This record gives sequence, C-alpha cells and structure tokens, in this order.
Amino acid sequence: MNTIIFYISKLLRPLFTSPLFLVLLLVLAVLFLLKAETTKRKVLKAFAILACIALWAFSLPLTANYLAKAWEKPQSELKDCLAGGPYRAIVLLGGMVDPERSEPQRVSVNGAFERLSAAAELYRAGAAPVVVVSGGSGSIAYPDRKEAPFMA
Repeated sequence: MNTIIFYISKLLRPLFTSPLFLVLLLVLAVLFLLKAETTKRKVLKAFAILACIALWAFSLPLTANYLAKAWEKPQSELKDCLAGGPYRAIVLLGGMVDPERSEPQRVSVNGAFERLSAAAELYRAGAAPVVVVSGGSGSIAYPDRKEAPFMA
C-alpha cells in the first residue's frame, strides 16, 4: 500500500473528518462571524463554548477509556460466551500492536492486548475451530509492518 492515497488518507482524513476538527471549525465560525447583538447570537456563542467544553470532556482519557470499556466484555466473563457455542470462528480485531517498536520476534503491544489473550482462551476452550486475525498497517512510517502477522 505504498500509494499516495494511503498517505493522504492517513494525514488528511483524520484532520477533516475528526470530531475535534469539525467542532473547532464550527466554533471558530460562530465566534468570529457573529456579533453578540441579539439573543439568538448570544445563544449560538454560548452553544459554541459548550461544544468546546463537551469536546474537551469527552476527549479526556478518563472519559474515553470509560466509554471504550463499556463496549468490551471483560475477560472474566468469557465463560458466558461459550454457552452459545460452538461458533464457526473467533474474530480477533487489531489495534494492539505498536508497529514502530515491534520486530518479527519481539512484538510490542498496548492496552488492547487483552483481546489476544481472550481469543486464545476462547480457542483453547473450544469456542470455535478458527481464529480470524485482522489488522493491517495504519502507520505511515512502517507501512510494511502489518499487524495480523505479528499477532498470528
């Protein structure tokens, strides 16, 4: 994936599609284009400020981690997953390997490593005969270091 589109998507897409950029663009437009002469304009300026505060609150690691953990099932509850099995496959999502610090025989991981150990535990317990490992390279500096081979 050594195309210019890959590099553009990694550099420009997050900038123009991220909630931070869109909210800040909205806030700047509201704050600079409107003068607080009428009640309606005062309300719009107040909304812009509240949007910045909300964005700040949701971007805090404490809030973001709490919201992310609400979607993940703790590893201690894996036995409940086996009750409906056996399944055809276990899908192991990427996002846990740090490509900049990883090498073929030495893999560096982040806090999402629990996914790998949970998938291994489910596989050993007989939940499914196959583990589908996903994950490419999201790194501009190391586009050849794809995540799936590291996890396999």
